[in-house]
Amino acid sequence: MITILGTGAYSSKTLLSAALLRSLSNRGAKAAPFKALVVLRGRDEEPSRNVGSYLPHHLAAARLAPHPDYCPAAVVQTGPTSGRLELQGHLPVDVDLPCRDTVPLSQLRDGMRQALVSSVNDAIDRVVGEHAHVVVEGAGSPVVLDPAEDLPNVAVARRLGAPVVLTGQFSHGTAAAALIGTYQCLPDDIRDLVGGFVIANTPASPIVERSLRQVEASCGIPALGVLPANDSLAYEELYSDEALQLWAGALRRDTDLEGLLKLSEATR
Repeated sequence: MITILGTGAYSSKTLLSAALLRSLSNRGAKAAPFKALVVLRGRDEEPSRNVGSYLPHHLAAARLAPHPDYCPAAVVQTGPTSGRLELQGHLPVDVDLPCRDTVPLSQLRDGMRQALVSSVNDAIDRVVGEHAHVVVEGAGSPVVLDPAEDLPNVAVARRLGAPVVLTGQFSHGTAAAALIGTYQCLPDDIRDLVGGFVIANTPASPIVERSLRQVEASCGIPALGVLPANDSLAYEELYSDEALQLWAGALRRDTDLEGLLKLSEATR
């Protein structure tokens, strides 16, 4: 298993997860994704409904059929800071989103909170029991909420104890600062799980290399490489089968793929 945590929303967690899942699938490995909770915004909702899964890109990467265990819950965004929580077997519940992809558990009534946590725990246990490799993806930032309120990042990482890889998107600027700050603000036990980091959405360059060295020097964790952008792809093409093969190739060429795979095998 391996857990991908980002510096926030739009930090290329899904890109790294999908590239790793396709790389494992290309090797004939039995690999599956897991995301405790996803926030669906605008153009992301329709593909999920069409496929019958909250993780259409991940399933395409792993070449898997839909199953609710891979992502037990979703929040469909209804406004800039509001959404509707969907959990199988329960009526939808309106929730607040203090920032992108962030759902505090404390706002849920006891019954719904317990049902959500139980559903996530049961689903991850089944997925881990049925697959040789599991790529777990967090949601939003793992350091915004009190750790006791953070289900998709902190709670899942604690339950699994799997190695963590941090990812940040260089094109947003301040990637080094975001990675360093995220690492330093993680709870001690989660910080101890971090085995490295990836900077995404940029080609390798001396400027990117400087950021890699800054994070290594400040945090003492290894850079696992750079996942470049592909500006020729439109949004709807980012996770086509052809694009997934390209991302897997980029992962093999521009990152320490073997290091990532060793991390994913560390808890097996």
